[in-house]
Amino acid sequence: MKRIEVDFVRRQPPGPAWWGLAVLLLVAAFALVAWGWVLRADAADLRSQIRQSDERANALALQASRRSEAPVQPPPAYAADANAALRLQRMPLDAALASLEAVGTVGVLPVSVDVNAADAMVRVQVEFSTYEALLKYLEDLNAGEPSERWSLATAQGTGLGATGRPTALIVSRWRGGQAVPYSR
Repeated sequence: MKRIEVDFVRRQPPGPAWWGLAVLLLVAAFALVAWGWVLRADAADLRSQIRQSDERANALALQASRRSEAPVQPPPAYAADANAALRLQRMPLDAALASLEAVGTVGVLPVSVDVNAADAMVRVQVEFSTYEALLKYLEDLNAGEPSERWSLATAQGTGLGATGRPTALIVSRWRGGQAVPYSR
């Protein structure tokens, strides 16, 4: 067998360029870690600022909702009178009174007119001499109307009026300018 001579060649150690590149990579790694640390701290600051802004917005919204909730107060002393005046204004009182003024029948004397705005009802108490005159008065009141606007509620034949004549109550309901049939 023949002897083989092996000549081991040693490799040259890295040169200064390789050491410079390694140091440069190490410095870049440290810089990236430091920059990440700073970004993490900034993100935590931003999260705390967002949380504080949300808390302020919620507090302002709660305060605004408390302001919008008006405290429950009892109605003023004049509320009932104001509501009655409003109902009276919505009722066509002029049309009701004009129809009463337009009719004049011999033997029938209107004694009182009661306007109830809450029910939109007009009650007219009349004294009459005969039932025929009373029925003629009702016909004259309802003449030209598409439906019977006025109706007889009661008629008392005994002399209960101021003049000793019989009295009757004639009623009419008014809703939005239209007559509504009377029912007790």
